[in-house]
Amino acid sequence: MNPIDATRQAVLERLQADPELQNIPCILDEKGDVETGIEKALATLGIGVIFELERGTLDYPSVGAYVVNLEPVFTVVENVLINRDPDNVSASGKTASDVITRLFEVFHPLKTAQPIYLTGFDLVSDTEGILTYTVSARAKANWIPVQEPEEP
Repeated sequence: MNPIDATRQAVLERLQADPELQNIPCILDEKGDVETGIEKALATLGIGVIFELERGTLDYPSVGAYVVNLEPVFTVVENVLINRDPDNVSASGKTASDVITRLFEVFHPLKTAQPIYLTGFDLVSDTEGILTYTVSARAKANWIPVQEPEEP
């Protein structure tokens, strides 16, 4: 598996394994229609997480190998009116700040073999009852591309 897909998969597995985040939908950027996925999550639970690998660079530390430097971003979106409505039995019970701090715990740098490490968060918007935060991260992956045999 290439390092981009391997990072996505490792992040998704950690999110799905965490009991406090299991009921929070996580939409991956590679799945296609991210906007519809987050709208659906906001309409029912009132909260959702998008995981995107927004940018990457390559370093060439040795011949034949790469270090892939990835810049993943989590976007945590909460529809406050739905998510914090005491009459909404589908509400997640977690606020955006609960999810952000849980991400800090799940991807703590002292835990073994973390695929990413988080570097900070920003409030992007607070509009019409919708809170949107980004949580930035960094990742490094070693990659040795398969070399095609040279023709004689």
